[in-house]
Amino acid sequence: MLCLLLSCAVRDWLPQGPSLPSSDAWLAQAAAPVSWTGPVPAQPAVPFQLFGFRYERDIVLAAAGGPWQMHEYAYVLVDGEGIWVAKDSDWEGRQTVTVDVPDLATWLPEVPAPRRVSPVTVDDRSDGDNVDVSLSYEDLEGRRIEVDFTAERSTRLEPKRNGSTFNHSEAIAAPLLDVPHRQLGGVEASLRYDGVEQPLHRVLGLVPVKALLDQTQAGFAITSFRQAPDADGFQVSRPVPGDAWSVSGVEAWTWDGHEARYARGDSTFSYVYEEGALLSASVWSSDQELARVELSGPLPAGRAFEGVVERHFVFEVNGQLQGHGTMTATWVDGGMDLAVTPVAPYWFAERPLDARVQPFGDGYEVRAARRR
Repeated sequence: MLCLLLSCAVRDWLPQGPSLPSSDAWLAQAAAPVSWTGPVPAQPAVPFQLFGFRYERDIVLAAAGGPWQMHEYAYVLVDGEGIWVAKDSDWEGRQTVTVDVPDLATWLPEVPAPRRVSPVTVDDRSDGDNVDVSLSYEDLEGRRIEVDFTAERSTRLEPKRNGSTFNHSEAIAAPLLDVPHRQLGGVEASLRYDGVEQPLHRVLGLVPVKALLDQTQAGFAITSFRQAPDADGFQVSRPVPGDAWSVSGVEAWTWDGHEARYARGDSTFSYVYEEGALLSASVWSSDQELARVELSGPLPAGRAFEGVVERHFVFEVNGQLQGHGTMTATWVDGGMDLAVTPVAPYWFAERPLDARVQPFGDGYEVRAARRR
């Protein structure tokens, strides 16, 4: 029993390897042809919301008590500009993002995380692989949070890179992580709430949680958008009018009869289709593929069909096979119900999604929510 308790206490902190040794056997299943009952649409639907982004530097601190379980400070590049993002996670896993940027509701709109615009004071003294930074900001309740952090970036490629997402933001996303480098030793860090030093959580009472990571995060997000045709393809407007949502925006997608593509700054979203069915989806940053979903067969995406269509999928992050699962589509009441059911790893499997793709005019309304 003690070994079991110890395992549960540390399992979220221990990275895993790929979710499958190879994708071949998994994708060789669930490939039956679709029984179509409707014509190929002029434009197919985007049936699920993919996301992917890379943290250039990622500081993680876990508190031993108080209002916050974990703090994460990520340095990200948005349209070529470096921005520090503060993420505070409470003990229920709810995350709040604090960023000092304008138009926050339109920033990374594919991930509807609660967010707020507030000053984040940063003194970044980093030089090369030496990360040396101080941050100061106010949290949701006006509490002053101050962090000092120093560590040397690791250049060692980790043999196991599949990192846990804990219980963070369970209601809004089913994410996967690729953590190729992590620095746990030689880290100096302090955390203060309103000037009072806050002790850090120690795994098994021994190892304080303070780390410097290289991390890419990708996955499926809950979503609400309306897709409508325009001259070059279609327009995606977030959210569907009337839905209460934390993000908003309008995106111009191109469509060439095979690929639907949306480019925003350094990020590009690509969904590849065949005769009204989805074959794969990916997210790129510049010339690097951050996320990729491959399907075992064409997935209906707005074209009417009969019966139940099951597909297997694999999810790669930075080319690493970090997750896999199933998608099940059913045509009901003039639209498609899509069940996205991750199988592994366990933190991915705990976050299934249900989506509804409903034809609307010449386009679609797409909504996805966490399955309860």
